[in-house]
Amino acid sequence: MVRTPLVIRELDPRHLTPEEAHALSRYDNIIRAELWPEDAPVRPEVTLAHWRYVPWYEDHHQWIAWTPEGEAVGRGLVTVGKTQDNQHMADFDIDVVPSMRGQGLARGILANIARVARQEGRELLLCTTDNYLPAGKIFARRIGARRGLASQTNQLLLRETDWALVDEWARKGRARAGYELGIWEGAYPAEYLDTMIAMKQLINTAPTDNLEVEEFTWTRFDLREEERALENKGGKRWTIFIRHRASGEFAGFTEVLWAPHSPDGYEQGYTIVVPNHRNRGFGQWLKAEMLLLLRARSPQLRWLRTGNADANASMISINRRVGFRRYKSWTTWQIDLPQLERYLATRAAPAPAR
Repeated sequence: MVRTPLVIRELDPRHLTPEEAHALSRYDNIIRAELWPEDAPVRPEVTLAHWRYVPWYEDHHQWIAWTPEGEAVGRGLVTVGKTQDNQHMADFDIDVVPSMRGQGLARGILANIARVARQEGRELLLCTTDNYLPAGKIFARRIGARRGLASQTNQLLLRETDWALVDEWARKGRARAGYELGIWEGAYPAEYLDTMIAMKQLINTAPTDNLEVEEFTWTRFDLREEERALENKGGKRWTIFIRHRASGEFAGFTEVLWAPHSPDGYEQGYTIVVPNHRNRGFGQWLKAEMLLLLRARSPQLRWLRTGNADANASMISINRRVGFRRYKSWTTWQIDLPQLERYLATRAAPAPAR
């Protein structure tokens, strides 16, 4: 049972008092300091911009647990996809500040998540926990979730980059006859939207371990909506691609993204090489050109982070050689909605949502 008198309310981040906005910013920075202790706190306006803009292909339902003094101490979020694929599932996330853990607050938030999942007809729920924080794993096991995917965040400190190797990879790539390199800053050119859709579909070939998910698909509208979401949050994106000159066929691409909530670093997005162009060093060439681009355009950059499934040995090998090191380990869990509802029914009644 929750011993401290709390109120769990559904949150609409578009309609907040100034006091609520600052309370949510304080809460977000408490959670952030635990998950990413080397990163700087985020300003309130950046936090709210990140929460407020929801792309068309997602529905967000979220709840905040408030103390009588108006402090936010817990948050739950369930994301329901509106696309035609994976209609059986939804993603959820629950965070509680360390001082309030162990009081049943997460269970109270979870009851609201289960209710929305039932209303939306989603029979499978996925969540991800940080392996270095035991509370998440303990909670996942308690509710009956099963392991789906092991993954890692790898970080490259620019001061530790093997720049001689980067230059070598870039030199070999540029010497490859018949291929050229290109860079887009910001939105994809309209004439290449279908090409980008085809290449992004290849992400479905990446390892998913035991996750019970279908292949994901993209449309032109999806790509443009992703760009609008990034722009509305104040972010930037660079796309580097390799193309066969004679045929115009794309051999692969990589992306890097910058967001105001992480001003000292970049996120490495997808790196994809088209199957009939693999085993030619193109993954190394893309990584090298991306790093040279960042060094030239962002000399203040401290770090670069990327996510990989543990089973993605080939990409992890490329990352390790250039200087990436494991920074975080994650587990994605999955739980069937009936199992979650049975767990909730056999425990004390959760704190009410208001």
